[in-house]
Amino acid sequence: SDVCSSDLAMTYGNPSVMRIVKDAVRDGCDDFVFVPLYPQYAGATTGAVFDQISRVFQKVPVASHRFIRDYHDHPRYIHALAKSLERYNTSIQNGAHVLFSFHGIPMSQVNQGDLYPEQCEKTAAAVAHAVGLSKDAWSLSYQSKFGPGAWLTPATIDQVSKFPERGIKDLVVICPGFSVDCLETIEEIKVENKHTFLAAGGERFQYVKALNATKFHVDLMVALIESSLYSHELRAAES
Repeated sequence: SDVCSSDLAMTYGNPSVMRIVKDAVRDGCDDFVFVPLYPQYAGATTGAVFDQISRVFQKVPVASHRFIRDYHDHPRYIHALAKSLERYNTSIQNGAHVLFSFHGIPMSQVNQGDLYPEQCEKTAAAVAHAVGLSKDAWSLSYQSKFGPGAWLTPATIDQVSKFPERGIKDLVVICPGFSVDCLETIEEIKVENKHTFLAAGGERFQYVKALNATKFHVDLMVALIESSLYSHELRAAES
């Protein structure tokens, strides 16, 4: 398929999905592939994007559109995360503990059947396997709790405060659910959680940057889009 254009839209903010779709339709595009930058599916994130796109296409009808639901276990995604951990190999080989910190969601959503925690666990286990981590060399936790209700546990802030008393003094933290760095990775993890860990007796805290605009992240995006385009062409040829 010829690619008409590629654009970035914001679910909450500008440029909006509506604006980008209208501009693309005006330029002659009638087929869309949407790639929400949430590797793990959650109703509150990916689901919200899908709902917004559905509302847009009720007002701006087009020939077809496809939606990439998640890529939590895509080989290129796991490879990209594993590569991002490579620079910390020396620390890891010397006994540093790796913490996979994902954004949390309320337990009310989990109890309604949201598969988000299951996908987070699969991502962490796949990356741990890819870099050769033993079972006791890594942990998984959830960050960014908001409000009084129950959220997924264990909480990242609780974990980092308890690690030193368990003998974990060297910590490497990676946030696989965040495609790009933001306040919740830089301020919350790299500043707040680092301070908590060191104040509790930790000796070394290292934060692994999000995939951002790295080559391996770009390769993943290309693979996701090409796969969607190929699948669409194959179905069209068979019909």
